Amino acid sequence: MIVGVEVREDVVLAVAADEHGVITRRRRGDGITGTSAAGAVRDVLDGASPSSVGVAVRDRFDPGLSDLLAAVSDAAGSPASPCIVTRGCAVALGEGWCGAARNARQIVALAANDTVHSGLVVNGVPFEGAHGLAGAAAWLALNPVEREDYRRLGSLQAEIGAAGIVRRLVWRIKSGDASRVLDMAGGFTAGVACFRHWEPAP
Repeated sequence: MIVGVEVREDVVLAVAADEHGVITRRRRGDGITGTSAAGAVRDVLDGASPSSVGVAVRDRFDPGLSDLLAAVSDAAGSPASPCIVTRGCAVALGEGWCGAARNARQIVALAANDTVHSGLVVNGVPFEGAHGLAGAAAWLALNPVEREDYRRLGSLQAEIGAAGIVRRLVWRIKSGDASRVLDMAGGFTAGVACFRHWEPAP
């Protein structure tokens, strides 16, 4: 069994997968704390011992992650530290393992969800740069316009990340475009913002 942990902005997601990459269990821990991460890992393990543990994070060099990573190792019962990669690199590695880039040696992946990440695999090895920023696609420039969200989030993330998609959808609805999302939000554009946090059921 392989355990994968993804550290997002406000939650920790954990999955257990078999050797073929089929996900057998998944759990979510609210908050990015050692307690929430350990609980999610224990739930997906359900008493089993993992053969390996991987953790995907936004910034591998974030000093605040040390307690969380220690909690993951402890919950997994692994004396060795888990393999740590950026979230974008985790996507690239997953696609190379059992996805669209299966067995490829050179992989470039772009993931747009709550945030925007990219990942690079060069000659079969994750490439993240000297400072872990090789996959910082959120900061790819789209145009020279000065906007507060561009400076805070990066221009690509501000446009195609979850918040950017929701913002653009609200603009289009207010301009008169029809959308089923408005019906799902009870007819209120304020309710549309809730969809940025929606996730499909496990």
